[in-house]
Amino acid sequence: MGKMGSVQFILLLAVLAAFSAFFELGRRDVTEDNEGQRATPPAEMIRSGNYVIPTINGKDYLNKPPLLYWAIAGVYKLTGDVSPLTARIPTALAYVALVFTVYLAGRRALGEHAARWGALAMLVSPYVMERGRYAELDIPLTLAMFLAIVAAHAAVLTASKPRAAVLVGFDAAIMAAADAPKARAALLLVRGVTRAAVTAASKQRTALLVVTGGVAFGAGILLKGPVPFLFLAAAFIAQLALMSDNLPRWSVSSARWTIRAMLVGIAGWLASLAAVAMGWPPGILGFLTPAALLLMVGAWLIPAWRNAGPAKWRCAGVFAGISAVGLLVFAPWGAAVLARKGLPYVIGLLQSESLQRTHTATAINSGSPFYYVFGLIGMMIPWGLLLPCHMSRQSWKDGPAFYRFSVFAGWLSVAIFSLIAGKEYEYVLPALPLLLLATGWQLAQRIGGQSALWVTRWHEAWQGAMLPLLALATLGFLITVFVKSPGVWVQAVLVAVAALACITAAWRNFERRTAILPLLALCASMMWLLSQDYRYTGQRSFRPLAQTAGRLLKAGYDVEAVKMTAAFDVYPGFAFHAGTAIPTTTDPENVRRKLLDKKPYYCVVRQKMLDEARASVPAQLAKPLMGPLGTKKLILIGNAPLPLLGRD
Repeated sequence: MGKMGSVQFILLLAVLAAFSAFFELGRRDVTEDNEGQRATPPAEMIRSGNYVIPTINGKDYLNKPPLLYWAIAGVYKLTGDVSPLTARIPTALAYVALVFTVYLAGRRALGEHAARWGALAMLVSPYVMERGRYAELDIPLTLAMFLAIVAAHAAVLTASKPRAAVLVGFDAAIMAAADAPKARAALLLVRGVTRAAVTAASKQRTALLVVTGGVAFGAGILLKGPVPFLFLAAAFIAQLALMSDNLPRWSVSSARWTIRAMLVGIAGWLASLAAVAMGWPPGILGFLTPAALLLMVGAWLIPAWRNAGPAKWRCAGVFAGISAVGLLVFAPWGAAVLARKGLPYVIGLLQSESLQRTHTATAINSGSPFYYVFGLIGMMIPWGLLLPCHMSRQSWKDGPAFYRFSVFAGWLSVAIFSLIAGKEYEYVLPALPLLLLATGWQLAQRIGGQSALWVTRWHEAWQGAMLPLLALATLGFLITVFVKSPGVWVQAVLVAVAALACITAAWRNFERRTAILPLLALCASMMWLLSQDYRYTGQRSFRPLAQTAGRLLKAGYDVEAVKMTAAFDVYPGFAFHAGTAIPTTTDPENVRRKLLDKKPYYCVVRQKMLDEARASVPAQLAKPLMGPLGTKKLILIGNAPLPLLGRD
């Protein structure tokens, strides 16, 4: 890889990224609630013409801002098709853009070879690849926040160092002309004019970076509300800390306070488990979690601010400017929602979606403060096994400014989310580009023979273990495909052939092994994704039933669904495939009465619910016309045979 030219590498990266993002992108059905929550509102926006208030099954859904919905709606309108493929195109494009943004940012700040490793690591990390193939917020948010943070870092450096190399040359010439007063005076005049021009250009570049970062930050707010402020805060603290000349001295105290904060966080987590076990409200001691978070943030922010020197005001100005521009980007939609829904509704939404999650976790997103420790390793396999190398003192000492910034801001972001009650792996995705670029720089240093001895040995052990481990993983996933996902046998064989070619090439040439590992990791990740095909197709997908219910409604038949969850009338994915709002009912007697009527009537219900109410429904009417389908085992019952209906 080191001998490959920049143009060749960019072409290779483009091919690999396009393959990773778009290969079989539309094959899986939209069945998971999270993806249904992103794919359904854009379709309903187009049908209703209301692009301000997102809806699911005709009911307002403002849990997340609408930027991704607008992007998906644009693809729907551009292609004239509402499908899993078109719903996922914006996220897939964001995934490709993220890979190239990591490469370009790393190339400028860390060098060509570090940028290449960082981009490849970003490309083939299995969790990143998986999230890039869903209609989800995580990858677009990661792209937006990475752009905002990189722009903030560059703006601070530009504002802090407005002098150009040409001014140094003028200084040398002026000293040399000490015995020539006229020449010295002329040089001083020209130097003054040049300095003014350099300062003006520096201010313009700083302003441009602030606006660029602010627009990216505003996009992040329009994707996930207040969450981006946490990542920007981590970047701000990291930037302040690195501006301090005595960081090693005061960081020891901050680290000790971080340990204390973690202990408080552990106490809060254990208290929540005890509360659930004893039947108490889970948030009864919820104040411990935000207390731990504030303790840790304060432990770094306060000393970082005190020790940053006069330049801290420029740094604060840059981050304040980015925040202000981001809020301006968000303001039009926020004002429109406020006008339509009112202040109490907005406050309640912020309370439930943001503030409450910092101290109270639900059953599906609870976890200890160490939740991400092993999670990051799995999310970034095989690169996650290199994360301990970030602790190398030599790398910290010899690394460029952006390396230190990436390590500091990335790990601080992870620590912040570790002390928030609600935890899911995708929450820390915006930290991954920074961590992977730091890993890319270390890989480049190791190949150049400039790493610390223990880092070199760690990398050698990692390199020796990865080839057989990735080969075994690929074989295991291939077996899973043949057992559970017969629909993708051909694709799996092609990926297996590519993996075999990588293994053969690496086995014959040990020196080439490190360069081939990303390709083998890509094959293993792709095989893993193919092995999951059975989870989203066939009997585990309710798509045929939802489409049938939608066609019946459009044809004028009386169709209802028994309300499926407390949050949604029907599952978001069901609403997506139905293509129209499905009327719902919570009255079993109403269902029974309509089934006994002569007018054709059809009802969607979970198998479990029907079993519980079977005594009140005649046996001949309880027999499913379709189903059970999906993981929730949905069935369609009715008092008349299904009519023959054409497809949409």
